[in-house]
Amino acid sequence: MKYMIDIFEFMKLAELCFYSQTGVSIIFIERAINMYHDMPEFDKQKMDILRKQLIRSIDGGRELSNIQGKFLARFDPDNQYMVTVKYKENKETRYMYMYEGMYWDGKSMFAPPENIHELVKINGY
Repeated sequence: MKYMIDIFEFMKLAELCFYSQTGVSIIFIERAINMYHDMPEFDKQKMDILRKQLIRSIDGGRELSNIQGKFLARFDPDNQYMVTVKYKENKETRYMYMYEGMYWDGKSMFAPPENIHELVKINGY
């Protein structure tokens, strides 16, 4: 069964899951990260607003979990890159974000630094 929600309901759910960090909440945040490329520009802009609100609400001394950090990095429009990875004779270009010095596409796929052939910073949205 599928339910359709709008971006504002999606944002509220993402906010609740960001703080909750239960199993289901973490799965939702992971899926939100992986949905980035399928989102319309308007939705990405709204998610950036949520990202800024979350950053403001976080205690200065509070350490973020890995998935929380990736969520904030994924929806940062100033943290978007076009990364071309070359392995042997194969080349592939992906739109990625940087988190902890690595370029990520989603929650678990990253570009090995030794295979990065070209890196271009792009404007988000």
